[in-house]
Amino acid sequence: MSGGLMAGTIAGTVGAVAMQKVMAGAQEADVMEESGPEAFTGNLLDRAEASTDDRTEDNVTDLGHLAFGAGAGALFGLTLKVLPFPAMLVGPVFGRLVWETMYKGVAPAIGAMPPPEKDQPGRPETMENAHLVYGGVLGALVPLLRRLL
Repeated sequence: MSGGLMAGTIAGTVGAVAMQKVMAGAQEADVMEESGPEAFTGNLLDRAEASTDDRTEDNVTDLGHLAFGAGAGALFGLTLKVLPFPAMLVGPVFGRLVWETMYKGVAPAIGAMPPPEKDQPGRPETMENAHLVYGGVLGALVPLLRRLL
């Protein structure tokens, strides 16, 4: 496995955990009720008529989010070396692009979530900021991990 792929996968997983902390803090502060990954997974499970208890749904949500974060991080790790900009600049931009793609494109297109302008108050802003944190983690960790791996 290439250094960029491995570094991105690890950094993406760490970044997804950092995002989960941002989302949990926003929920605790009553900024939003349900996180983006919770809404996304719950809506897809409902549409699939899957019978799950809360614990199973939480586990599927967490695993899905970590896997997506790892996969997007792997993509970042692979493409970073061909971009002529510093990782700390590219990372947050990448995180914003992930948010735009998922929350303005994919999620509404498949009926998993409403578009941001029709979503519950506080969730779009929280999710956008959480994705900037994700990108910041990628930008900080991928270059470091590439040197270590």
